[in-house]
Amino acid sequence: MIKVRKFRPIDLAEFEIRKEDRHRFGGQGKQGILELTELGESYTMSWDNEILAVGGVVFYKPDFGEAWIACTRLIDMYPMAAFRAVKRLLDNLFDELGLNRLQATANCDRLKAQVFVEHLGFQREGRLRNYGPNKSDYYMYSRIR
Repeated sequence: MIKVRKFRPIDLAEFEIRKEDRHRFGGQGKQGILELTELGESYTMSWDNEILAVGGVVFYKPDFGEAWIACTRLIDMYPMAAFRAVKRLLDNLFDELGLNRLQATANCDRLKAQVFVEHLGFQREGRLRNYGPNKSDYYMYSRIR
């Protein structure tokens, strides 16, 4: 069963980011992830004490933030359970924190990421050209209360 709890820095000791995500987080890997966790609410998702992902929300204003997630290869073993856990967490955060807008990005070349974000209730707003590493394009998504 998937468990979600508050992030602890020690979680990164057991965390091996999946290959396709290594270029993200400012190219700093675990250090980049750690810096994100300090900018808002952050959580760790696990299955039988194996970490599947860390993620959270960076706040720009009290009612406006950006969601992010960093996954290990293990998340692919439990895609539906992981999706439901993330959906439940985001729904709760919207209510508990009084969010008006939550945004997220997905690489234009990664259909799986786009589908994941869209199923979480986000709507595509536009294309961010040369936004990501190696000047890759990303889609900006938002979820509005």
